[in-house]
Amino acid sequence: MIGSAPQAFTTGDAHAPQGTQPDGLDALRLLQGLMQTSSTADLARDWVAVMLPRMDELRGVGLHFLTVVGFEAETGNTIPYAHHPVNRLEGQPLLQALADASERGQIIVSGRLPSAAQDQGHKLTAFVVPVLVEGKTVGAVGVEAEFADQAAMAQLLALVQLSAGWLQDRFRADSIARSGRSYNTAAAALHTVIAVAERPGYLEAAQAAVTDLAQRFRCDRASLGVHRRGQTRVQAISNAAQFSRNLRDVRDIQAAMDEAIDQETAMLWPLPVGAGGPLSVAHQAMNHNLGGASIFTVPMFDGVAYVGAMVFERPKADPFQPAEVEMLEAIVTVISPILVEKRQNDRWLITKALEVVQNQARALIGPRHFLRKVIVGSVVLGLVLMVTVHQTLTVSANASVEGSTQRVIAAGFDGFIAAANAREGDLVTQGQVVIRLDDRDLVLERLRLTTVKQQEQLELDSAIAARDRSQTGIREARIQQADSQILLIDNQLERSQLRAPFDGLVISGDMSRSIGASVSRGEPLMSIAPIADFRIILKVDERQIANVVAGQSAVLRLTALPDRAYPLHIRSVLPIAEYGEGRTTFRVVAALDAAAPELRHGMQGAARIEIERRPMYVIWFKPVADWLRMALWTNWPV
Repeated sequence: MIGSAPQAFTTGDAHAPQGTQPDGLDALRLLQGLMQTSSTADLARDWVAVMLPRMDELRGVGLHFLTVVGFEAETGNTIPYAHHPVNRLEGQPLLQALADASERGQIIVSGRLPSAAQDQGHKLTAFVVPVLVEGKTVGAVGVEAEFADQAAMAQLLALVQLSAGWLQDRFRADSIARSGRSYNTAAAALHTVIAVAERPGYLEAAQAAVTDLAQRFRCDRASLGVHRRGQTRVQAISNAAQFSRNLRDVRDIQAAMDEAIDQETAMLWPLPVGAGGPLSVAHQAMNHNLGGASIFTVPMFDGVAYVGAMVFERPKADPFQPAEVEMLEAIVTVISPILVEKRQNDRWLITKALEVVQNQARALIGPRHFLRKVIVGSVVLGLVLMVTVHQTLTVSANASVEGSTQRVIAAGFDGFIAAANAREGDLVTQGQVVIRLDDRDLVLERLRLTTVKQQEQLELDSAIAARDRSQTGIREARIQQADSQILLIDNQLERSQLRAPFDGLVISGDMSRSIGASVSRGEPLMSIAPIADFRIILKVDERQIANVVAGQSAVLRLTALPDRAYPLHIRSVLPIAEYGEGRTTFRVVAALDAAAPELRHGMQGAARIEIERRPMYVIWFKPVADWLRMALWTNWPV
């Protein structure tokens, strides 16, 4: 562990028991294994095993940890390939160095430098050597060690740089293999797209797609189906111009397609040994009826919904490989929009016209297109209702629940977090210790000052006995200074235990994941709010704020409790505008008319503020008139 002596680290073969070192024959075998390993992880383990005795021979180097990692090209996530010792994880300095090396592609050194004093809490030096392929960081070697001087660190760094060529060659080979797979996928998809695009009609294109894919991937049969009105119908089967949908094989294919579309995922049966997957009842039945064939189904997605699926069948002796599964998914994803477009273009004109009418009717009757409904309703109801009917004008606003008061728990001095007894969501009582700062240095300092005071007291007694007034005054002043310093230390010890100021709920600050982290004086660590004393913050649009005044009534509904309505009254309107989410709002503070202990800090919802009763045409058209008035006044040339 960090801080242990260098000789406590045992080097040896990564595959051998810990505490042993490989002899000459083992080292030769490992060197040969570096050229014959079949995977990157095996190469990394053998590389670590070869490097450990070489590093142990360096003078002034106390090796604590050695790791080889890779970085995913798409996400940048770390892939651990090998590390030693196997029962230990990277320290925080090494983790940070790995992250920096992944971003910068440069050698990163963190922790304590060999020439620096050990006053920062770190005894180890961590450095990371990135592995670059075509200018991109694809992996790294990380080291944690104690160094006697900078020369020792330079020796180990040079050894790692020179030896990282083995890893670079492997990472380059992996990159070339991935590029080859991507090229093959793109080429296969392009051939299939050409075969589909050349056909003028949908059925011809579908037949060309299944036939091309069946031949390209050695399938006994490939099928394409369209999903409509909750069921799938087979449209094309490879090398079959005509087929009957009443055949058992066709019914099995349609059931497999429905199963994949319902679960919205590609499905392979039988699954590889030890692999899990979605529920595959229809695929199992189809596999049984075909005598154990390998089946792979890919649903077709047009960007909005799943519109069909493709089923591929292979002999039992030739199952689908992972690379083929990935390639088929990519090809089906590419050709699905083309097939959907061809199918839509092949419909009769009367069918397209009926669909347009249905969409317009659905827009008029459905939940959206509110303006269209308002226009039609206005024509039907007439202007009479708009003038005669009065309604209560309400102003809607987003609402959030906050504690009536919030107290921030902050660090009283620079230090480190020793314990956290509460986290977000915990209930605390007044005086409860929620965070404790590390006070060991303060305790030692107080002990030192107490010792100094005792020494000064002895000197004072001697000076009094010798009737030396000058020394007596000096010793008394030093004793008073020590008392003041002890009092300051006592105050800091008291402030090292941060307590809850009142009974409440922790609304922010989870220090349980930051034990040992440093904090600065005044740094906010935790916020506490009362349990059942709330205020409601409303965000009213600037176009409606003129109608809102203190004393008005409102009703609150929360997303978490939509079945309950909470009466409110407006307490104050803050004359400060805020901009967010594309609009300008004003904060309005409201209070609950009755206690609601079921509320929680941070709940979100909406509120409706009741203004006054007005005619319907005023409620509906005044905002439009106001907008027109403002637009004309702004843009009128004179």
